[in-house]
Order: sequence, then C-alpha cells, then structure tokens
Amino acid sequence: MNLVRGFVAVTVGLAITLVFVQLLESTLATALAGHPLRSLDEYAVVLNTPPLLVVRFLFTTLVSLLGGYACAKIAAHDEVRYTAIAAIFRAILLIWAAVAGQLPATPIWMFVPLLLVSTLAMLGGAVVRTAAASIRAKEEGHT
Repeated sequence: MNLVRGFVAVTVGLAITLVFVQLLESTLATALAGHPLRSLDEYAVVLNTPPLLVVRFLFTTLVSLLGGYACAKIAAHDEVRYTAIAAIFRAILLIWAAVAGQLPATPIWMFVPLLLVSTLAMLGGAVVRTAAASIRAKEEGHT
C-alpha cells in the first residue's frame, strides 16, 4: 500500500508543480498580451520581460513549495524520499522539455536558478510537512 501511496504522491506533486505552473504562466502571458498567443516564440517574448521573470520565479517557487508539501502529505511515510523522487523527475522533465523545444525559451541565466530554487522549494515543502506531522504526533502523544 505504501508503494501505491508513494506513486500517487509523486504524481500529484508533479501535477501541481508542472501543470499548475504552466496554467498560471499561460493565463498571465495571454492576459498581458491581450490576445491568444499562437506560438512558443510569442509566449516567450511576453514571459521573458524582467517583471514577469520575477513573477515567474516567485510563483514557481511558491507552487513548488505547495507541491512538495502535498506530495509529502499524500505519501504519509518516507515523505522526503517520495518528494525527492518527484523533484528529480520534475527537473528531468523540465530540462528535457526545454531542450526539445516544448517550453517557451527562457534565458539560461533564469532557467537554471528557477529550476534549482523550485526543486529546493519542493524539498522544503516536504520538510515542512514532515516537521508539522512530527509536532502533531508529539502533541497527540501528550494529550
């Protein structure tokens, strides 16, 4: 049962950190462009403006923190290990998609920190969840 739960946890962590971020980015880019974006190049032009790079960095980090927390919560056991698996898969998928041209081009000086910080944020979410579960277990043990 733990393996199935771990698989579901990794899947949910990936869905939150990949799908939700892409939905937020596309919604924001389309809103700022004022018209539907027809190509990845158009999409990249809008997303790679300095203010939007900062916004992308912030919400990707926050969503990754949330995704790591959710992954750990669902896993229930070995939270950090399952979240690390999700974070590694996420990093591999993002690098592959960027190299294959499936993502809008992001300057390398932004892509690398974005990838590193969001990966660490996922792991941070798992650590927060583990600490919260530990505190709750201690409180329940003393009541």
